Amino acid sequence: MNRRRFVAGMAAGAAVSAMPSFGQSRATMKLDIDATKIGPAIPRDFTGLSYESAQLANPEFFSAGNKELVALFRELSPNGNLRLGGGSSEFTTYSDADPVGPPPFEVFGPDTSKTVKHGTVTTALALRNLREFLEATVGVVSMD
Repeated sequence: MNRRRFVAGMAAGAAVSAMPSFGQSRATMKLDIDATKIGPAIPRDFTGLSYESAQLANPEFFSAGNKELVALFRELSPNGNLRLGGGSSEFTTYSDADPVGPPPFEVFGPDTSKTVKHGTVTTALALRNLREFLEATVGVVSMD
């Protein structure tokens, strides 16, 4: 599916969902999308990956030692980005203490119910490793 069809489908879905529910007054709506008109282009260097904050519960994931992930980020773009956030941010806490025991691997993957219900902890070690990971991927780190 191309991007224009996807956007047209999403717009049509939004229009349908905005219509009144059954039993309420009905309004007539018409949505026209001209797929021949070219809109703004996404720049070639606009790339990146987004991860849940809970991913930092495993301090080895974003580390210079994760060579496969470092290589992946180097291939993205000179101006690519890493976003850490998502729904698990509300349930992620911070601790200065280094983690004890194995990381909670069960929080990673499509099932984030464990993350939301139980929360995860980001540690100073995870943040130090994140900095080393970023330095390994781009060489220069700016943490504003």
